[in-house]
Amino acid sequence: FDPSAQASNTLLAMILARSLVLGCAIVALLGSSLAASEATSKKVADTWHYRPSQGCNGGKSGVCGPSEWYTIAGFESCAQKGTQSPIDMRIGGAVSMEGQGFKLYSSGTCEVDVKFMVNEHTVEVEYAGTTCDADFHVKWKGHKYALQQFHYHSPSENRWDGGHFAMEAHYVHKCVDCDEFVVLAVMIGVGDGPAETFLHEVLDKSPQPDEKSGDNVHEQGMKFKLPPYDFLPDSISDKQYYFEGSMTTPPCNPGPTHWIMATDPVYVKQETVDRYRKIINSDPNNQLATYGTIMGIASDASPSWNAQANEAVWDGMLGSNNRPVQPMTGPDNPTRKLYVVGDNSNDLYVGLLVLAVIIVVGVIYFYTKKKGGSEAREPLTSASASYALLQGA
Repeated sequence: FDPSAQASNTLLAMILARSLVLGCAIVALLGSSLAASEATSKKVADTWHYRPSQGCNGGKSGVCGPSEWYTIAGFESCAQKGTQSPIDMRIGGAVSMEGQGFKLYSSGTCEVDVKFMVNEHTVEVEYAGTTCDADFHVKWKGHKYALQQFHYHSPSENRWDGGHFAMEAHYVHKCVDCDEFVVLAVMIGVGDGPAETFLHEVLDKSPQPDEKSGDNVHEQGMKFKLPPYDFLPDSISDKQYYFEGSMTTPPCNPGPTHWIMATDPVYVKQETVDRYRKIINSDPNNQLATYGTIMGIASDASPSWNAQANEAVWDGMLGSNNRPVQPMTGPDNPTRKLYVVGDNSNDLYVGLLVLAVIIVVGVIYFYTKKKGGSEAREPLTSASASYALLQGA
């Protein structure tokens, strides 16, 4: 038995144990640092808001509401009439237009991190600056538009025949060979449908605001395996609503900005609509205002719903992010119209129906004439009858 050897072994064991504890602590610290670097927050001082204002003086005397956005330097386009979005889309008055080469391109799933964001007014997923923005794009009138980001509004900003939907999704695309934009939009009603899974995952991956921090922009890079266009109805490939417009938030740049909207809504559960609204309202120092406040009516008022929206349960005390509808026409574009594109099915149906009617009338006329002629003449011999038929008697 060697006491010195035992002491040495004990000392070595203690050193190893302390090293192990220290190593674990370092690994844990690094892990937490890496996790924290994935989610960042900051506070942004905004000059515009959804709450109406009076005399904001370009943001120098207060935050500017929608009717005064144009007073802020760089936002002058917001004052234009006939070029701005959103609009009240009068569906029955949409003008038919031949297909404009619209096509969606989706190359599988994105294998790099995209940016999930909760900012001062919405939930947004950004593809700009990643290798995936070219994987997801649309073709329109011969040009390619790469997906930059998609985000949501509640209630819908555009209306159908005077009525809102619970939400509206906007997919913003930038032209790769021209200075133009495409906003691909879809109305979101309340009900059951495959869009529920998509939106649910977007909200799951979005950073959760800390109401006590005061920060109002929150970002987190994460992989998103669902192709972004999976949220859209299949019918958008064959038929679309189209109008010229602008971005619905400052600087309201007309761009030009081509608005292409699905003619069919998608549907998500009421709880998912509520969850989205609560997330954006939980962001400190946000830009929201209640729907009634934005519209200049009772502050807790509910929107009027389109029949296809399946009327939502609306908490009028939560803030909204809808710009009021803009004039369809005006000095900056006195001839703006809403179009329905690629809808040749009705024309084909009417054409076939007319053709069928003509054939039936012709057959009836032929046999009526034939019968009348046979009764007015003497019976023919079989040879004479065959000759008469050949002559079309």
